[in-house]
Amino acid sequence: MERDFYRSGPACDHDRERPWPAHSGNLEEARQYVKHPWVVTAREPQAGAPTILCFPHAGGTVLSVAQLLRHLPMHLGVRVLNLPGREGSDAHPPLRRATTAAAAIAAKLAAGDSVPEVFLGNSYGALLAYETARVLVRSGRAEPRLMVSGFRSPLLAAAEASLFAAPRAFLRSELAARFGVGGEELAALEHYEVALRADLEACETYRHAGDICLKRRIEVLALTDDPAVTASDLMAWKGVSAGGAMLHEVRGQHFCWAHQAGEVATEVQRLLDTTASCEAAKQEKSARPGIR
Repeated sequence: MERDFYRSGPACDHDRERPWPAHSGNLEEARQYVKHPWVVTAREPQAGAPTILCFPHAGGTVLSVAQLLRHLPMHLGVRVLNLPGREGSDAHPPLRRATTAAAAIAAKLAAGDSVPEVFLGNSYGALLAYETARVLVRSGRAEPRLMVSGFRSPLLAAAEASLFAAPRAFLRSELAARFGVGGEELAALEHYEVALRADLEACETYRHAGDICLKRRIEVLALTDDPAVTASDLMAWKGVSAGGAMLHEVRGQHFCWAHQAGEVATEVQRLLDTTASCEAAKQEKSARPGIR
């Protein structure tokens, strides 16, 4: 079953020498991660409620969702992506291509009892959520609802200077300037640097390939105080789904799950409630004779 999901992404050339060696995602690498615990269940849904799969930011862990979990309504199920190569994770090194990671994630989800109805991704997690949804849809699975923030449209290449191979001093300064990383997190960089650099490489080398296969509208949370992306970066998400995209302004910084978890949770719940109301209205209308 799982081998259908393992598709390598487009190769990216990196000819210049660098201390952090370039790498290309491939089929065999994804297969090596088949036993990795890709998804952790934080909370089961109550009857009839959807489950949200959270895709954390670059360098993030399952703990990145801790504050958000406290604010999301208790009836919602919550699962969290557990990327390899994190502190306390298994012995597998972090993956350095988004398409390879997405193939492995999709395989693990498809092998389970059900695929979460909602994918919520921030920063690199937004890209992974999108790519994972594409793999699932191409395999015939139902399309999850995407809610993303903190990342440019997958159709756009990285415009800033590369960070994944940068000297540590430059990396620190850019993390603060581009993403608002604070002093405490920067001081602890060495504890998550390997995973962070791998995720940054996945972001920077990613190039959109293949057709547009998603059909549902993508909900884009436009964070008011996020220096990492522009409004045009976010608007371009409308090009990766036949259903387009809609921007929803949310007060928050780049790492909103930690610092503005309440605002994010409120908007997620609002979007879910709006959808539920619309679906209920459609069912009521179709149940009335003579109303179309």
